[in-house]
Amino acid sequence: MNPFVPQLIAELDAAGVRSGGFRAASLFVDITGFTALTELHQAGGKAGAEALAEALRFYFDPLVDAVHGAGGFVAGFAGDAFTAVFPESSSSAEIDSVMHVAAQCRELFRCHPSYENLLGQFAFSARIGVAFGDVAWDIVEIGDGRATYLVQGECIDACASAEQRAAPGEVVFHASLAARCPRLAERWQQAIAAAQHARSGPPTFRAPDGRAATPLAVPANCRFVPLGAEEVPQGGEFRMVTTAFVGFRNAPDLPELTRWLAAKCAAYGGTFVRIDFGDKGGNCLVPFGAPRSWENDRERAVDFAIDIRDTAPAPLEVRAGISRGVRYVGFNGGTNRLELACLGKATNLAARLLSTAPWGAVWCDRELFGDDAHGYFLSRVGRFAFKGFEESVPVFAVRRKRLRLRSPRRPALEPPLCDRDRELAALLSELSSADAQRHLRVLHVTGDLGIGKSYLVAATRRALASRLGPAGFLWFAAPCDGTFRHPFNPFEHAIRIHFRQSPRKDEAANALSFRLSLDALAGKLALADAALRAELRRAAPYLATLAGLQPPGVREVAEMAQRRSHESTLLAITTWIRAEATVHPLVVIELENAHWLDGDSLAAARELCRTGADLPIALVLIARNADDGSAQTAAVGADLPGLRLNLTPLSREGLRRMAAAAIGSAVPETLVDDLQHRSGGNPLFAEEILALVRQSGELGARAPEQLPDVAHGMLPERAAGLLVARLDRLPKPVRRVTQAAAILGPRFTSDVLQRMLWPLSENLAECLEMAERERIVVPSGEAAWSFRNGMLREAALGLLSPSEARRLHTLAALALEQLDRTSSVAEKAGLADHWRHAGDPSRAASCYCSAALQAAAAYAPVQAERLYRDALSLLVPATEAAIRVRLALARDVLAACGDAAGALAEAREACAQAERISNPTLAAACRAEIAHAQSLA
Repeated sequence: MNPFVPQLIAELDAAGVRSGGFRAASLFVDITGFTALTELHQAGGKAGAEALAEALRFYFDPLVDAVHGAGGFVAGFAGDAFTAVFPESSSSAEIDSVMHVAAQCRELFRCHPSYENLLGQFAFSARIGVAFGDVAWDIVEIGDGRATYLVQGECIDACASAEQRAAPGEVVFHASLAARCPRLAERWQQAIAAAQHARSGPPTFRAPDGRAATPLAVPANCRFVPLGAEEVPQGGEFRMVTTAFVGFRNAPDLPELTRWLAAKCAAYGGTFVRIDFGDKGGNCLVPFGAPRSWENDRERAVDFAIDIRDTAPAPLEVRAGISRGVRYVGFNGGTNRLELACLGKATNLAARLLSTAPWGAVWCDRELFGDDAHGYFLSRVGRFAFKGFEESVPVFAVRRKRLRLRSPRRPALEPPLCDRDRELAALLSELSSADAQRHLRVLHVTGDLGIGKSYLVAATRRALASRLGPAGFLWFAAPCDGTFRHPFNPFEHAIRIHFRQSPRKDEAANALSFRLSLDALAGKLALADAALRAELRRAAPYLATLAGLQPPGVREVAEMAQRRSHESTLLAITTWIRAEATVHPLVVIELENAHWLDGDSLAAARELCRTGADLPIALVLIARNADDGSAQTAAVGADLPGLRLNLTPLSREGLRRMAAAAIGSAVPETLVDDLQHRSGGNPLFAEEILALVRQSGELGARAPEQLPDVAHGMLPERAAGLLVARLDRLPKPVRRVTQAAAILGPRFTSDVLQRMLWPLSENLAECLEMAERERIVVPSGEAAWSFRNGMLREAALGLLSPSEARRLHTLAALALEQLDRTSSVAEKAGLADHWRHAGDPSRAASCYCSAALQAAAAYAPVQAERLYRDALSLLVPATEAAIRVRLALARDVLAACGDAAGALAEAREACAQAERISNPTLAAACRAEIAHAQSLA
C-alpha cells in the first residue's frame, strides 16, 4: 500500500480511469492542540521536529488505521484536520462504518485527552462532522510526470459544515445523513457502546503506543508526491517558510483550475500539493521554502498571489492570505497515510487571513515584510482579533508590485577585492613595516557574516608574497571549528599542515615527515639560539601528539609532564612558533573564526603574546560579529601593538567593480542600483545575486544595457537562509555527498567518503567535481577536500534531521575503522566523537578511553585527562565501567603528574561508587589508589 496517495485513487490511476463519482458517507475531524505543541517544539530545533512527528503519529496512526479498517480512505489532511470518505454499499454499511470510526475517534480522545513528552503535557480534543452525499473525483496531470487528485462534492462540504457546529469532543451529524439512516440515533448509540467495549478489551485499532515510525521511502514512480518531497527528512525539520494560502470560488472547471494553479506554482517556485475542500471551502496551501528553498521565497510567494489574483479567468474569484515564519516541514498524518505539510502558528495565521479577506484581495501581516516592504504598494486594512492569537494582528492588503523584475541564475565568479584598498593597505603596513620585524603584533579583522573578512586576509597574504617574496614570511592557517571544538584544535590543524601530515600516508611516513621538518627547524636554530633549540627538542613529543602521532618516550618529557595543567602543551606550541619566528623574517598565525576559539587555544595565544613579544610574529584573528552587530573579538594582546579592522559594507563603486568582474561587460546602472539595495553592500549576498544573474543564460544574447535586473528581494533574512537555498539547488546526489562530507569535518578525504556512501558512491568523483564547480568545496591536498567556508558546512549539517545525522555519524565511524584510521590519539578521539554523535555512548566511551591511555603513554596529561572525562560523561555513574575509568584517570594521569589532590578526590569518588554498588574488589582497588595518592601528598 502506498501511504502517499489514497488506495482508491492509486487503483483508479493504475487502471487508466481519470474521473468519476459515487455516493458516500464522509467524516471531517479537526484536532485541537497541535498549534501549541508545534510552537513549543520549534525551540527544540530539529530534535523538536522529530518529537512533533511522533506526536502527530500518536493520534493520526490509530485514526487512519480505523478509517482503513472500516473500508474508507483518507482523502487528505489539512494541518491538524483530515477528511475520510466511505463509499456507498447496497446494505448502507458505509453508515455503520463512518459511525464506527467517529465513535472510535471520540473514544480515543476521551481515553487520551493529553499527550506527554519531554517538553511537557499537551491537551488535545477533536471536533467531528459526519455527512452523506455525492462525491466527485478527478486525477489531474500537472506536468513533469506528476499528477494530483481532487475529491470534492456536497458530501465533503457537508461534513466540514457539520464540524464547524461541533464543540470540542462532540460529533455533529449533517441533515443529509437522516435520509440515508432513519435509525440514526439508535445506530450511533450502538457505535459508542462498541467503541467503549473495544477499549476495555483488545483495541480494534492500534492504540497510541509511541511506536517508532518505519523509514519513509517515497516510491520513485509515485507521481502524486510533490517534487522534492523525497528529500524531506523522515522526522521533518523546521524551516523558514512563506505560505500563500489561496482560496477560490465559482470555478467552472476544477481540473483546469488545478492545472492552472500547478503551473503558476511551478513558475514561481512554490510547492503544489493539492487542492483541498473543507471548512475553508476550496483552497490550496502553497509553501515557498519547503521542501526546497530559494533566496527570495517571500517575494516569490507574494508575486504568485498577485499573479493568480490578477489573471484569474472569469467567473473564477480568488483571495489569498500570506504569512512567513518558521514551520515544521514534514509528512503529516499516520504511518499508513500521510502528506507533505507545513505546520505552525504562521500557517494558522495565513488561514485566518484567507478566511477573513474579501474576494479579490491579498492580505498579509506586518511580519511578512518587516522593514523591507519597499517593493510593493501596501495599504493598511486594520487590526483583527484572530482565533488562536492572544493579541490583535495588524493586517495589510498587497495592491501591486512596484517593479516587475526577473530572477536570472548562473554560477558565480570569484569576486575581486572591491572597495577594500584602505583595509588592505593597513594590514600590509602592519605586516611588512620595519617595526613588524621586531615585535609581535595582534591584528583583529571583524565584521558581519559574508562581509569579506577571510577574503581580505587572503588578499593580504597574496599581496604580502608579492612584496616580501615567498621566503619573506611564513604563514600558518589555524581555523577554529565550531562543531568539534577540541582544545588546541586550530593549532592542531596548523601543525599537521606544516609538518606535512596526511591521512593518505601511514604512520611511519607521517612520522618521517614530522621528524624531517622538525630536524630542519632545529638545524636552523643551531647557530641562532641553542637554548631555544633544546626547548624545541623537549617540546617535540607534545607537537607530535598534536600532529596525531604517538612519539616515543623521552625522559625530559616525563619531567615536564609532572607539572601538568596546560603548561606542557602551551609551552610546546609557543616554543614551536618562537622557533619559527627566530629563523624567519615574519611568522603569521591566522586564526579564522576566532569567535569559536576554545579556551585552551585562547590560553596558547595569550602565552605566545607573553613569551614572543619581542619576535616578528603576527596574530591575525578573524571573528564574525554577533547578530546585533557587536564584535566577538578574543581578549588577546590588548597591550601589544596591533590593528583593529571592523569591515563595513561595500560602497556603490565596490559593488560596480564586483558586478563588472562577474558579468564581464559594462554594468547597467539598474543592476548596480539593485545590487546596492538588495545586498546592502554585503559581498557574500552580492556575489550570490550576481551568480543568479550569470545563471540566467541571457548575458551572451543581450547588450549590457539590456541585462536583466536582479530579482526583487533576493536577499534572505539571514545568511543561513541563503546558504540553505544554495545547497537546495544542488542535484540530489551532490547534496547527499555534501551532507555526508559535512559530517566528517571541515576537511575530509575522498576515500573515507567513498566508504561511507558505498555502494551508492560510484559517481563520487563526479559529485565532488560538481561541488567544486558550484563553489561548495575546494581541493585541499592529495585526495582531500575542504569546504569553501565554514558556513557552507554548517548549512549542509543544518539540513540533516537528527536521525539522518546519527546514521551518517555511524557510517563515518565504521568507515574510519575499516580504513584503519584509528592509530593516533587524534584519530581515536575523532572516532569517539562520531560514535558519540551516532548515539552509541558505549563505543564512544571505549574509544575515548583508548585515546586517553595512548595520550597518557605519550606524556600528554592534559589531553589524556580531557579524554577520560569525555568518557565519564557518557557512562552512568556508579557502574563498574565508570568506576574503572575514574580509577584510570586518578592513577594514570593525575597521580602520574604529581597532582595528589586531584588523584585523591577521584579515587575517593570511585571508592564511594564502588561501595554503593557493593563491589568489594573494585572498592579495594580504590582504597589502594587512595593510599597511593595520600603518599604522594
